[in-house]
Amino acid sequence: MYIYGANAGVRLVSRGAGGGGNADSFEPAISGDGSVIAFSSYASNLAPGVEGVSTVNVYVVDAFGPAQLISRDYKTKKAVGGSAPSISEAGNKVVFSSFAYTLVENDNNNLWDIFLWQRGMPQLRKISLTASGADRDQGTESASRIVNASISGDGRSVVYSTTATNMVPGDNNKLQDIFICHADGSGVQRLSVGAGNKDADGDSPVEQGGKIGISYDGTWVTYNTAATNLGVAKGNIILQNTRTGKIIPVTNSIYNTTGRPMVSRTGAYVVAGCSEKLDTRFVSSGIFEFFTGGR
Repeated sequence: MYIYGANAGVRLVSRGAGGGGNADSFEPAISGDGSVIAFSSYASNLAPGVEGVSTVNVYVVDAFGPAQLISRDYKTKKAVGGSAPSISEAGNKVVFSSFAYTLVENDNNNLWDIFLWQRGMPQLRKISLTASGADRDQGTESASRIVNASISGDGRSVVYSTTATNMVPGDNNKLQDIFICHADGSGVQRLSVGAGNKDADGDSPVEQGGKIGISYDGTWVTYNTAATNLGVAKGNIILQNTRTGKIIPVTNSIYNTTGRPMVSRTGAYVVAGCSEKLDTRFVSSGIFEFFTGGR
């Protein structure tokens, strides 16, 4: 894993005491000023407590410091696995997914969960909890599903998807829905609902555990959906206000295939891959930018 800076040039990030890592590193996430990086790695020589190169773990590294293992057993401090990190703009908070049940005390559901690392805090916090603070159930998904959570730039909100049926009351569709919560796991809210809080009739996002775009202050999220009752045709992209629930269609075509959309800091722009030729200046599909106004 490398970082490039206009003044500093290229520097190795995934480094241990003896140099570079002894296995692949990937999934980088970078803070707003580039001083803190979170990433996943199979390497066993980046930090103490890692045995072998068969399990992926999550690390945080200051630009010029050693890698810090954060996916570790809360008692033994040994690596137990994690992936898909997302970092706040200040670099002081990272969320990631893990199948391990020894990252925190009293993790009893034996399923993947989302965890929060916060600089200066001695322990991780499990945040993929139900609205009542209980462990979520498995829903209709595999216990080994990799879920990509996203933390807002201000570090206050986290958004992710699950088919769990006990996250909030009234979730009866047994499909993948999108949930947002505070960084401490409280304030759980289901976002992917139709008018009158009606269950969506398809998965959101389309991809299992797919990454969801979130604005700096958590007011706006963007995702594609397989539902047909969220204001767009199946497979299209929406922008949603997390405070009011208002949905703004970003794409709406019955022939469109879309990739993971991301949203700008204020929610005014969405960028995503689309199979349609949406820019008339060019003859191909590709990555497109959409002005939404974020309103």
